[in-house]
Amino acid sequence: ARAANAQLPPYFVVLFASGQEASQECAYIVDAGTAATSVSVDPLGTVTMSGYYKIAAAGIDHTNGFDCFIKRFTVDTSGGYIPDSSFGTSGTVNLPYDIGGSDGNDDYCHAHAVGSDGKIVIVGQAGKAGGGSYAIIDRLTASGQHDGTFNRAPFFFFEDQVNWTNAFNVARAVAIRTDNLIVVAGYGHVTDPTRAPFAFGLLRFNVDGRVEHRYTGSEPGSRRGPGVSGIDCPPH
Repeated sequence: ARAANAQLPPYFVVLFASGQEASQECAYIVDAGTAATSVSVDPLGTVTMSGYYKIAAAGIDHTNGFDCFIKRFTVDTSGGYIPDSSFGTSGTVNLPYDIGGSDGNDDYCHAHAVGSDGKIVIVGQAGKAGGGSYAIIDRLTASGQHDGTFNRAPFFFFEDQVNWTNAFNVARAVAIRTDNLIVVAGYGHVTDPTRAPFAFGLLRFNVDGRVEHRYTGSEPGSRRGPGVSGIDCPPH
C-alpha cells in the first residue's frame, strides 16, 4: 500500500473564470494524467478542487487505475493561488479506495461540496472486482482528515437490489443543505427492462452518514417530469 499523501508532479493547468468569460488570469499547474471535475470557492476566495489522477502518471507503484484527490488553494498577497498548507499534505489529500483488486482500481471523484462547518463531502465511483462500480460518498474534516463522525462505509447503491458483478452505480452530484444534511444524485443499473440499463437516483444523508431518504427512477411518476426519465449516459 502506498502513502495516502503521496504528492503528484505538476503538469495539469486549471483556468479560473473572470466575469462571464474564462481567462488565464489565475492559472495553477496541478499534475499529470489528471482530471479536475469539481471546484468551489468560499467567501474568502479559498478554492477547493476535486477530481482523479492516473496512478502511473504520478509515479506511484500500484497495479493500475485512477485515484481520487482533493486539493485546496488560498490566495497569496499578489492575488494568485497557492496550495493551502493547513489542508492535508501541502494542500492535497489523495483518496485511494482500491477495492477492485487485479481487475482494476479505477476510483473517480466526480463532485464535492463544502458545508458550513468547512467539512468536504466527496462523491464519485469506485471500481469493483469483476467490473462495474460502487457509488462513493465520503467526508473529510476542514483540515483534510477522514471525518470519524461520518459513520458509514463510503460505498453504496442507488438501487439496493442491483449488485451483480458488473453493475455500475455512480454518484455524479452533491449539495449540502444549511443544516448540513447531504443530497446526492447519480445513477445505477436497474433490472426493469423498461428502464434499463440505468435510472437516476436521489439520496439524502443525515450528518452522520445514514440514508434518510431515497428517490429513484423506479418511484411512481418519476419518469413524467421534464428530463426526469433516468440517465442513459454510459459510465465513465
